[in-house]
Amino acid sequence: MQQTSYIIGAGFSAPLGLPVRASFLERAKDMLFRHPERYAHHHSLIKEFDQIAKVGVYCSTDPLDIEEALAIIEMESFAKARRTKKPFVDLIQDTIEHYSRALEKIEGPVEEEWVSHPFGRHRRINLYGVFVASLLSLRLAQRAHPAGRREAETEFVAERQQPRARYALLTTNYDLVLERFAAAIHEYYHGARETRLMRPVLDEDADDDNGPTVVPLVKLHGSVDGDILLPATWARSTHRKAAQIWERGLALLSQSNHIRIIGHGLGAGDAHMRYLIKAAVLAAPHVKTIDVICLDPDGGVKRRYRSFFTFRNFRFVNADVLSYLKFINDWYARRSSDPNTLSTALLEEAHEEFMTRPGEAHGR
Repeated sequence: MQQTSYIIGAGFSAPLGLPVRASFLERAKDMLFRHPERYAHHHSLIKEFDQIAKVGVYCSTDPLDIEEALAIIEMESFAKARRTKKPFVDLIQDTIEHYSRALEKIEGPVEEEWVSHPFGRHRRINLYGVFVASLLSLRLAQRAHPAGRREAETEFVAERQQPRARYALLTTNYDLVLERFAAAIHEYYHGARETRLMRPVLDEDADDDNGPTVVPLVKLHGSVDGDILLPATWARSTHRKAAQIWERGLALLSQSNHIRIIGHGLGAGDAHMRYLIKAAVLAAPHVKTIDVICLDPDGGVKRRYRSFFTFRNFRFVNADVLSYLKFINDWYARRSSDPNTLSTALLEEAHEEFMTRPGEAHGR
């Protein structure tokens, strides 16, 4: 069976209100401004970020770029051996959690229109939920109980379908977007617990099982719900478990037939991701396609990817993640033969049609 690996960047979570790199520091400051007492312990670090602006007198720098600011402060700390990473980690964790409020809107299926609203009444929330169900290759359905039972007349169920591909996820995001939608499927749909996202290294009870009902989720920078959170700077690899995380990500990419990058701009400073991809394709001569879907207002993202990838089957589409998720959701709806079920096991076909529809600016 073919393996498809998704690399997910900050642009994936941005439509849910999570901050991206370019706005992270500004939104952290806004959080402190609105709740000065709750986040008082971050004020000293924010003042250090403000001092970074002085670097611009001598060197080219962006004082509002969180990764640039962290890298400068971390180098100073490293050279003077004066501080741990805890202040950085705490600020990142609090900011992500503060702006994760949209995830509280994830609900169960809306009874009278559940096929179009399987995760509540919010359209955007449903798009993400259907995508996660697609990764798990689920068929969602409403089933009537036999007469005479005390339970509600119907229940919602999730059935594992034969997938078109094995899926793996690698993300640079700290947030819990993917995990929260997977948890919602388990909560609201009976029978879904046999399928799951597995986080190697981060979850102590996770093993290396890559069976048909498991989708590995490698969080390259750690996660806000654990004790591993790696600020995306030059020193991220110094954490004791960082090598294990990236090793697992490399192994998954190396097994891939199709690599899809969603919402990741491949910034000039992200050498770690660039070398991870290069090492993976070196070990994986069976890669058939490399697709990138990323919002690109001025053409700069496409130019970066086009100069990085020389592969003849590289494709680029200038689109935000909502356009991609909506296309997949609508594609399923158009091809549904049963108004009482939602089959999400055709992600491969839906993705291919999105990439090849007329008018798309592919990166060839």
